[in-house]
Amino acid sequence: MDEFEIADELRPLRVDIAGKAFTLGQLVDLDTPALGMEILHSMHESGKESWSAPNMAAHAQSSVNSSQPRVSGHPLHQTGSLIPAVISEGMSWLIAGGLLGPAAWSSGAGSEWTISKAGHLALESGTSRHVEARRRLGQGLHTRLRDAALYNFERGNYEVAVFAAMKEVEVALRSAAGFGPDKYGRQLVTDALRVGSGAFVISAETPAEQEGFLQLFLGAVTAFKNPSSHRTVEYSDPDEAADIVHLADLLLRVIDREVANRVAAASTAESDQARP
Repeated sequence: MDEFEIADELRPLRVDIAGKAFTLGQLVDLDTPALGMEILHSMHESGKESWSAPNMAAHAQSSVNSSQPRVSGHPLHQTGSLIPAVISEGMSWLIAGGLLGPAAWSSGAGSEWTISKAGHLALESGTSRHVEARRRLGQGLHTRLRDAALYNFERGNYEVAVFAAMKEVEVALRSAAGFGPDKYGRQLVTDALRVGSGAFVISAETPAEQEGFLQLFLGAVTAFKNPSSHRTVEYSDPDEAADIVHLADLLLRVIDREVANRVAAASTAESDQARP
């Protein structure tokens, strides 16, 4: 939050956010995710079911005004636009990340927000990393991954999300290669992508590049899907889990591209044969 600059004399001022005390310097020094998490903790610890941003800002400004009417010649009205901006920054991040949702009730003060299930999960984990990783996953994720993989990731079930994502890769590859359910895991990938004799060799300029695709798919399925098929795999790092889901996204797009190329080539061949 470098854009919020304040005079050094104002940094020690006490500011109450949802009843929790901070100094003004602490608030402006926090980056946006950290600020959002502090506001979330404050809302949770307040015991209230919901808060409105205007009310929170009004209470915060009132706490400043009542603590000290003037600091070294700096009128405290200088904080009048700063404090609402700080609260808006943090709450906007919380709302965008799904950690706050609209309250089903209102005190009459306008739009009020309450902590969502995702917000409580963030409070339990004590970090914003899950939120940031989830936000990255929401950026154009393959449609095949939006149900099981994204659903489980949102709830912190990282192992299930990773397994579901890689299972979708296996299912898509099996369908593209024309195999039945008896082909799965390592054997499926090898029989589908084996250079020279595979049922669904990925188009590339050289056999070495085709081998690269084989090894890429083989490594992904054997490293990230197969282990969860046989034992419990703990993913404590949401960024790692998100990256694996993104890898599944990439592999699905490679399959889609190859299928589209083959359909286009077949259509062109049919058109050529139909010409007199």
